[in-house]
Amino acid sequence: MIKEGVEKISDGKTLLVHKALYALVLALSLGTAIYSNYPAFQSEYIRTDDDRANIFWFHRLLDPELLKDDLLTDYAVFYEATGTKYLYTLAAYFVNPFLLAKIIPILFYAVAGAALYKMGRAIHGPWCGFILAFTFICYPGHLEYFNCGYSRIFAYPGLVLFLYFLTARQTKHLIWLIPLLSLFYPVAFLICAVAYFLWAVLRTTIARINVEPKKIILHFLAPMIISACFILPKYALPDQRYGRLLTYEETVRNSGAYKNGRNEILPRVPVYKKAIGALNEPFIILSFLVIFFFLGRESLKIPMEFWLFIVSGLLLYELAYYFLLHLYFPYKYFRYTFPMAVFFVISLGFGRIVERIPSLWGKILSLVLLIGVSHYFHGDAIKPAAGMRDYGDEAPLYEYLKTLPKDSLIAAPPYLADGIPLFSARKVLFNFELASPWFTKYHEMIRERTEDFFFAYYSDRVEDIAGFVKKYGVDYIIVDSKLFRYLNRDRFYIDPYNDFIKKQAAGEKKFFLRENLDRLAQYRFDRYYVIDTARLLKDGGGRN
Repeated sequence: MIKEGVEKISDGKTLLVHKALYALVLALSLGTAIYSNYPAFQSEYIRTDDDRANIFWFHRLLDPELLKDDLLTDYAVFYEATGTKYLYTLAAYFVNPFLLAKIIPILFYAVAGAALYKMGRAIHGPWCGFILAFTFICYPGHLEYFNCGYSRIFAYPGLVLFLYFLTARQTKHLIWLIPLLSLFYPVAFLICAVAYFLWAVLRTTIARINVEPKKIILHFLAPMIISACFILPKYALPDQRYGRLLTYEETVRNSGAYKNGRNEILPRVPVYKKAIGALNEPFIILSFLVIFFFLGRESLKIPMEFWLFIVSGLLLYELAYYFLLHLYFPYKYFRYTFPMAVFFVISLGFGRIVERIPSLWGKILSLVLLIGVSHYFHGDAIKPAAGMRDYGDEAPLYEYLKTLPKDSLIAAPPYLADGIPLFSARKVLFNFELASPWFTKYHEMIRERTEDFFFAYYSDRVEDIAGFVKKYGVDYIIVDSKLFRYLNRDRFYIDPYNDFIKKQAAGEKKFFLRENLDRLAQYRFDRYYVIDTARLLKDGGGRN
């Protein structure tokens, strides 16, 4: 739904306002993104949690001898979106992929801001465009999803561009955008595909527009066929190395899908509760009250495309519970549609109000007021390293592990092992980040490795540890002495492993590793002890 005459800027004053607001949007977008991301350029240890699972395989691009023949690295590459995988693989010939992963979020934030400005301007004018972009830029829920360089970074820019092209009826651009989303972030692709299908049906039947129905159908079918060619080879056929996805019944029985598991996706949360939770924010409630006060019934006059976008997300949210795992995690579809659409509706409402103010200074003062209120509610969320953590506390340990042979296999407690592939570029037997239990064979391998590790860790017999070392070819074991304290606690690790570990740690055992830490360790940092397994085997562990 485009406001007639807005897209074509006729007079010089309006053109000047447009240029000034557009420049301000770009400056705010880049400034916010740089401000939020610059700590990551200062330290390699400032990262998002998911970086440890999604980009560590870049080391292999820089040096093929690193992380070679490694189950976890191969799995991380396997589940990465096809487009992201090949983007970094090709880019590695020209630029360090770790550096590129820090630059892309900044550029994409500017792309999202620019597209939102253009969409708002096309609907209600330049002031509306500015408010739409500003609200998105400063809303803290989005920043976290731009502070990364892997697949999800493509979600918001892609969805924003989709809404802009669809609302502006520039569907020819969807012929390339939708296939790109299928390559880089399939969740966003599905959201767009469903919304686009509903739009095409309505625009060729009930809500027809001045566009040939054949053209609408062609512009819809072309990207869908191309996307199917991209998606089907990866997701329709299981990879024999990792097995098939769990069935619905298997997922429901899997404790890893519930609270205290690796990914809490069950039990099902009714969509109305998700919606209430998203709307139950002071800024949102206040905004709707103000908009309704000034606009009345016109508050709900928003582009049909926005409603279809919301419907698409909610529909896929429900379907994802019926096709568990096969449509990925249900909450993703809600997260990327409903909250974003709510802020779009709020922005368009404020945009209409500002556009009605006759004087330029009145418009400027209203924007200043809106910016002040937004800062009051959300300003503290715009900060350096939003959504990131500083893992520098363990830096001496990671730096030492870098000195170990490149083909070393390290067995370490899972939470500590999360950072080793990324920060030290060394293989680990298993970790928490890559413990998702959704593929049958992969889950069995990770489960066996996890239970074998903790069986040896809490054993009082050196033979058990030696057997574990020989079974997997482990070169180094890292012991966290903290894990030998408070052995009567209820939680040791995630389900389905917790009960096994709790049982193994019970009793008054003289755990071999705990009793021999100082004698066996070749390096110690704080509570962490690095043990060379060759020395352990020589110490008598080879006895059967």
